[in-house]
Amino acid sequence: EPVDTRLLTAEATKFDIGLTMARMNVANHLYACGFKTFENTAAGVALIVPASYPLVPFIEKYQNGFIYQDATVENMHQAFKYCIDNRHLINTWKMNSRKAYEQEYNPTVQAQQLIDTFSRYV
Repeated sequence: EPVDTRLLTAEATKFDIGLTMARMNVANHLYACGFKTFENTAAGVALIVPASYPLVPFIEKYQNGFIYQDATVENMHQAFKYCIDNRHLINTWKMNSRKAYEQEYNPTVQAQQLIDTFSRYV
């Protein structure tokens, strides 16, 4: 059943993995990040994300998920198989997503970063 958007973060906590999909067949997707990435981080789930310029460093910094090269059927199969074969990593990735949210990607920290950035230029 559809979930009210205000309840998505709470609903997502019932899952282990959040997927952000992007085909890397256009230049714009090289910069793909997606709101879903941050919703999944806030929900504290492990992430499966494309190898875009902003997401590779995000995953490398927080160690909270798996990076795939392109959202092809073969690559998605490999990503899901990796997660199944390495289930022991999922809980670590989930904990690391929670840490990323607590440290940097929560509304309080993000608001302060916006204020600081705005203040620098005004």
